[in-house]
Amino acid sequence: MEGIRTLYAFPTHAHANTTAISIIHSLQFQLASNNEEIQALLTDSNKRDLKSNMSFAKDVLKNALKCAGRTFLIIDGLDEIEEFERKQVLHALLELSKACKDSGLKICISSRAENDISNILQSEATTIRVDKGNSLAIQIYVNSRFEAWMESTDFLSEGQKEIEALLSPVSTKAKGGL
Repeated sequence: MEGIRTLYAFPTHAHANTTAISIIHSLQFQLASNNEEIQALLTDSNKRDLKSNMSFAKDVLKNALKCAGRTFLIIDGLDEIEEFERKQVLHALLELSKACKDSGLKICISSRAENDISNILQSEATTIRVDKGNSLAIQIYVNSRFEAWMESTDFLSEGQKEIEALLSPVSTKAKGGL
């Protein structure tokens, strides 16, 4: 069974020149890093359009994601970039999510609350607030992920207990208190 690829972008205010297309490029290059088929897809693309045309770059990423199979994409700190750029990123991610649903694409966006982000994602995404009385929900999620992980590994029971003990305080440390 082929593994799940994880791609990420962590925009920060320290890099004021972060654009939607630079995030798409970063995801493309991460995806191509160990995959010759995707490297060829990027190499064969029109360089000028890939560099400056957001729609073209997004379509190239979409094709690469379809080649890659199961992929988890993480964008953390989307609120750190200019509103125009983050709107472009969000619309691109929504389109990719729909287009690559059958290939196993999952997207996680982490951000401080911003109206434009909420408005774009409200009907398309599940919102999880980590700061508003959701310790139980966080613990349930951690437990379910732990169980799924343990089913797919060969840890000895002692190792499983140690990992479970390390994960037990996650919900309280997430500041999801009442």
